Amino acid sequence: RVLELSIDARRPTARAVRQAVAKSQWRVPLLCQRLLLGFGPPLADEELLDIQASPVEIMLVVSIEEALAQLSHNSPVLRREALEAFMEVAPRGNRGAIAAIGARLRDEAEEVRAAALWALSKVADSSHTVTFVIECLKDP
Repeated sequence: RVLELSIDARRPTARAVRQAVAKSQWRVPLLCQRLLLGFGPPLADEELLDIQASPVEIMLVVSIEEALAQLSHNSPVLRREALEAFMEVAPRGNRGAIAAIGARLRDEAEEVRAAALWALSKVADSSHTVTFVIECLKDP
């Protein structure tokens, strides 16, 4: 698929492009985006893009790898952000995503547990959601 963006900058950074993609109709969270020029490595956020040749063609790779790693971060804010990213890009019914999200229902931070329940409702079918919630309600 092709997404056309207008970036308001003379020398935009990769981060500016990623932010525009996150706000576009595609709604891909920053955490799940990798930008590639040609066959090179992913662009770093601070890399400046040469827009002399317009339009610039950039490949967007969508991956939950970073979000998956961030689910075990020390910061509850980052764990919550990872769950929000999963909610946007994980395919509905994906067992790996459901298991990763379900594991956060027992997180020590209330905001993470709430985000996990919300994400689970978006990624899992209702029977999976109910099963995870019942398990969490059982005595430890």
